[in-house]
Amino acid sequence: MSIFAGAVTAAPELGSLARRSINWERTGVLLLLTATAASFLWALDNNGWANPYYSAAAQAGSQDWKAFFFGSFEWGNLITVDKPPLSIWVMALSVRLFGLNSWAILVPQAVMGVASTYFVYRIIRHGFGPAPSLLGGAVYATTPVVFLMSRFNNPEPLMGLLTLAAVYVSVRAMGNWRVRSFAAIGILLGLGFMTKQAQAFVVIPALLTTILLFGQGGVGARLRRIVVAGAALCLTAAAWIGAVELTPALNRPYIGGSWTNSAIELTLDYNGLGRFIQVPITVAGDRPTSGNDELAP
Repeated sequence: MSIFAGAVTAAPELGSLARRSINWERTGVLLLLTATAASFLWALDNNGWANPYYSAAAQAGSQDWKAFFFGSFEWGNLITVDKPPLSIWVMALSVRLFGLNSWAILVPQAVMGVASTYFVYRIIRHGFGPAPSLLGGAVYATTPVVFLMSRFNNPEPLMGLLTLAAVYVSVRAMGNWRVRSFAAIGILLGLGFMTKQAQAFVVIPALLTTILLFGQGGVGARLRRIVVAGAALCLTAAAWIGAVELTPALNRPYIGGSWTNSAIELTLDYNGLGRFIQVPITVAGDRPTSGNDELAP
């Protein structure tokens, strides 16, 4: 009887400790994200147009829907930027809403950086306690390259956000094992591809290894979910490229960064193998670009 009474007495104390722990963690997350947002947004307009190459494309996209869809460098639709236009779309919509200014160009990147910090926290939190998770988020937010890119308008903030979101969904999918979760992984990685193409796929080997080694069920169940994720990825990644390739060349801008005015070639060469294998160019200026080869390699 005394043991039972002690257990009854201890139950409210344990509940109180759990509530204090949850409140402490929520406060920590709020402080982490608030400090991250403040550091990314502080005097953001001092960066002006940041990368003028992408700022010009955002301005063009805010003025003309054709320039918006293709990611044209200018509203006359002569040539596109050398990346798929997803990050341009975000900035162009912001400029349409808030006008052309450095805040409209750069605030979306800062918001993406804050969201990425939260995903880092959530990924670590899935397997560890509050303190390591908050520390991991803080380390990520204060990493110099993350801080710089979250205040700049290159495609990296959006690509980083989408790949981190894919990793987070993958971690959750290992527990619930729902097919739709694996489809979501593929869609997120496909959108990452729509941002900076092959560089968004660097997480795929780790995700595949994790699913194959630690997934639920037999090998067949694991392979089926990988196929679902792969199909969703391919459909998402190929949508814009297919639309560009099916549009007659006379009715669209030249595909910047390609030799043959081809989005497929841009994908496989300049933003594909060209990102990992450096091929010397003997004649300067042969490849048609919009002038951003040095600004955004």
